[in-house]
Amino acid sequence: MNPLSDFISDETFNILSENHFINEFGVRDYIIRKKFKMFRSNKLKSEDAVEEIRKDYPHLQHETIRKILFMPNRRKSIL
Repeated sequence: MNPLSDFISDETFNILSENHFINEFGVRDYIIRKKFKMFRSNKLKSEDAVEEIRKDYPHLQHETIRKILFMPNRRKSIL
């Protein structure tokens, strides 16, 4: 599955991934931010949206997700 299909084709994603050119943490953070925006656009409170995201990433602490979402200087590179 290509979580970056908005930007690159499945074929390109597969080639980059197979050759370890994809930053997995960057992709994870991108997906988390994208889900958060979707939850917020559906009028879910911020804290509730973070808790919904934690259901998909139970290994991440609440504060870690908040840092991914709200720290302005956090690297947002996916490649």
